[in-house]
Amino acid sequence: MDRVARRGGPKFWTVLDQALVSGSNFVLTLLLFRLLGIDNFGVYALFFVVLTIAQTIHHSAVSTPMMSILPGPEAAAHEREIAHFLVFHLIVNLPLSLVATAALRIAAGPAIGPVEAIATFLALALFQFHDFVRRYLFSAEKAFYGFLADGLRYLSLLVAVGLALALLPGDQRVALALWLTAAASLLSVLLMGGMVLRAADIGAPGLRAALARYARLSSWLGFSGALQVLSSSIFYLVAGGLLTPAAAGILRASQTATSILPVMQQGLETYVPMRAAQHFRAAGRDGLAGFLRQSFLQAFAFALIVGLLLVIFADPLMALLFPGDLAGTNLVFWFVIIALVEVLVSYIRFYFRSVLDVAPVFWASAASALVAMGLVYPLVSQMGLVGAALGILAARIALLSVLVLFLVRRLRRPA
Repeated sequence: MDRVARRGGPKFWTVLDQALVSGSNFVLTLLLFRLLGIDNFGVYALFFVVLTIAQTIHHSAVSTPMMSILPGPEAAAHEREIAHFLVFHLIVNLPLSLVATAALRIAAGPAIGPVEAIATFLALALFQFHDFVRRYLFSAEKAFYGFLADGLRYLSLLVAVGLALALLPGDQRVALALWLTAAASLLSVLLMGGMVLRAADIGAPGLRAALARYARLSSWLGFSGALQVLSSSIFYLVAGGLLTPAAAGILRASQTATSILPVMQQGLETYVPMRAAQHFRAAGRDGLAGFLRQSFLQAFAFALIVGLLLVIFADPLMALLFPGDLAGTNLVFWFVIIALVEVLVSYIRFYFRSVLDVAPVFWASAASALVAMGLVYPLVSQMGLVGAALGILAARIALLSVLVLFLVRRLRRPA
């Protein structure tokens, strides 16, 4: 197993992992759309929205500091940091999952009863734990095992959903999809979580000081993540509530059709931050900028080429993937533009996180959220789904604009 892990290298396994995750989510969306029907699929799409919100906040508050702090320390310090981050993860994960479950009950209404709510909470909490495990494995230069953790979760979920939903009646399918989502994360945690526990010095001293240090860094990052994801997710939630849950399903389906576009950038989301932190420590701001520039050009070129193909073949693509209910509904062009803007945003964000200057990310995210909250109701109520897509794009452009302003100011300062 270790021989296989060494043959690929961290970057190879990281990008392959994102291809697995994106591909599995793509196939899962197709399966759920066809097996649940558009209305029930809309309910699951709302679950996916709150999962994305929770995952983004957790990633910003817990995983991002971990991936910046862990690479490089000596063994004893590494074991202490892992133990402290594990406790910090639990402190963030459980209340976050509870709040996200409440948000889903409000957005989906009677479609989420007590049984579905319990399944939702477990699915959210276990997914965050799974994500913590995989992020640790990538941070600890064990990218192959991170790939295995994701393979266990996503492939087992695909098999279970495909078999179970095809056999059960429609009125049980939403709850079952949520329970299967929780079970897939649990399987991954049980099989791969031991690597985290073995690496952690559970009784390590200095827990309170470490938690205070993480909290100071995470306060900016966590709020930034919450504001940033809110600036797009609010359009799904309002479309689902103001229009119908099926509207959220249509948005999700259109986004899924473009999911191949950001694969490289999303894969590098795990690899680049820890490498960027190492370049900054070794060569300062100039070394960091050179590394990020080269990586950005690769990711953006890939996204641009794929995006052009998706726009050209948008109509036949949607007809092939989502026949019937979505005929004539095509938001692919707007989601391609959104994804291209997101690649730019990601690399500027990588820079600020690498130099531990996270206040600009917060202020940019706040501006994006303000734009989203100001536009969401008039755009969705007057323009429907096209208005929702335009609102997401406007919020992303606001985020990018503020980040660029801060970046220009920072780069003018003496190194």
